[in-house]
Amino acid sequence: MHIRPHWRTLAAGGLLGFASGLAGLAQPLAARAVIDALGAGRPPAGPIALLVALVIGGGALAATGRFVLDRTAERVVLAA
Repeated sequence: MHIRPHWRTLAAGGLLGFASGLAGLAQPLAARAVIDALGAGRPPAGPIALLVALVIGGGALAATGRFVLDRTAERVVLAA
């Protein structure tokens, strides 16, 4: 009952957490691309940029999702 008015915000926080998890799972693949580029003598700038974007983006998604869920939890408790 108390959570029903906040279901959209909770879903958004959950989706942000899920997206950050996907970014975390993609990081080893990007690291492998960096290592493969170095081993093949190619410039690793592209794979490094991808890895940096995944790390920063995943952290931002995780922090935002956590903030949204924490804020919603406080509103649920306040309304109860």
